[in-house]
Amino acid sequence: ESGDWQKSLKYAENQFWARPTVEGYGELKTMAEQLGNWPSSQKEILTRLTQKGEYELLTRIYLLENDVETALETLPKVKFGGNLAIDVAKAAEETHPRQSLNIYQQKVERLITARGRDNYAQAAEYLKRVQALCIQLKETENWQDYIQGIRNQKPRLPALLDELKRVGL
Repeated sequence: ESGDWQKSLKYAENQFWARPTVEGYGELKTMAEQLGNWPSSQKEILTRLTQKGEYELLTRIYLLENDVETALETLPKVKFGGNLAIDVAKAAEETHPRQSLNIYQQKVERLITARGRDNYAQAAEYLKRVQALCIQLKETENWQDYIQGIRNQKPRLPALLDELKRVGL
């Protein structure tokens, strides 16, 4: 309110380091840009987060900054990221289709192993993305082998087969 960006930045930094979040990062970015020192502030933030092992937050920040390549590099270091892997896979579809494909396939396997109609439905949706990526990569034969392998390995899971049929697979 007073227009003292330096003081506001210091306060925001203290808040951020007490509880680092993507939103807090965004606030710091806005303030540091006003002061014209964002690149150096950003480098310091990313370095400190790396040192602290805050890989989930780093990955989310890299996605925010549209740095898909670095998000893919930090993702394997994330212990529990919820749907973060899927967010990275979606962001990587155009520029890194192979890595995106691998992430989706890992998620599909986990969902099928977890069992349950909801998990099968979600797996089927991700399999549609796998199919699209295989087509993009001109690997339709690999796609056919992959989906047939799922059907052959899981013939006693009628709910899974129903969900595959529901999405046209």
